[in-house]
Amino acid sequence: ERNNNEGIIHPSAKTLLSHMVNPIPENILDYVWDYGVLEQSVEKTYIQGMVDSKRVFVDQEMKKIFVECISIGQRTMRTVEEGDNSSVSLRDLQRTMKICKFFQKFLKDRVAPSEDILTQLGDFSYWKYPKNPLEDKLERQARSIILTLAICYLFRLCNKENKETLIEKFISVMNANFKSS
Repeated sequence: ERNNNEGIIHPSAKTLLSHMVNPIPENILDYVWDYGVLEQSVEKTYIQGMVDSKRVFVDQEMKKIFVECISIGQRTMRTVEEGDNSSVSLRDLQRTMKICKFFQKFLKDRVAPSEDILTQLGDFSYWKYPKNPLEDKLERQARSIILTLAICYLFRLCNKENKETLIEKFISVMNANFKSS
């Protein structure tokens, strides 16, 4: 029987989450390359292409907001992590798109709570509005963007000032691009 975790879990580890990282052997260092980092404009083009290919949004306005906010999130993470360009990558974008699609479906399929739970929610609940805002597709998409940005970028920041700055940038993009009806 072969151990699939070989090299990942240290033999003296007390938990499954423990692991040991070994340095790269000197004889293969010649085969390690630094591919550098994409310029911001090129990265934004890649983000746009990936969002288009996955069809996360049909509405062009929402797509523009999403791409701009993701671009800002990526740039902010690199800045906050003191220029560590490897702190975010286009793989983060794949995860972000999956999470956004999840929230779109979650908000669309959301079922109204029972009356006893509704009374406990208080006046803040959108279920108490005369017309549920989640019935509007653009509203659901805007909320899915906000939830996605919070999970993928805001929760990664420890510093309150950095969080507030990033929130202000996101709000700025949304105010500049989202048409209020």
